[in-house]
Amino acid sequence: MFVIRERISLSIWVYSLKQVRQLRRYGTIYYVSKRMKYLVMYIDEKQLETTVKALNNLRFVKKVDVSPRKQLDMNLGIKLDREAQAASTGEN
Repeated sequence: MFVIRERISLSIWVYSLKQVRQLRRYGTIYYVSKRMKYLVMYIDEKQLETTVKALNNLRFVKKVDVSPRKQLDMNLGIKLDREAQAASTGEN
């Protein structure tokens, strides 16, 4: 049976793009920016700590940023619309 796994996005800044192929073993590469020398990769959330630690130990990696999407409220726009409607009608 197909099981949906929780995944998380990493932004990995590199010194050179020559070694990008080596990063395939850590996760799924989604995007590579040749101009700004970074890539976006998706990994399983269960392997986050070990993968980030391993990536930071690589010589060609400058920095690894973990996506803050899990901590963000994805319904923010809906809450603001309700507050705007309540303010326009005079409700509190």
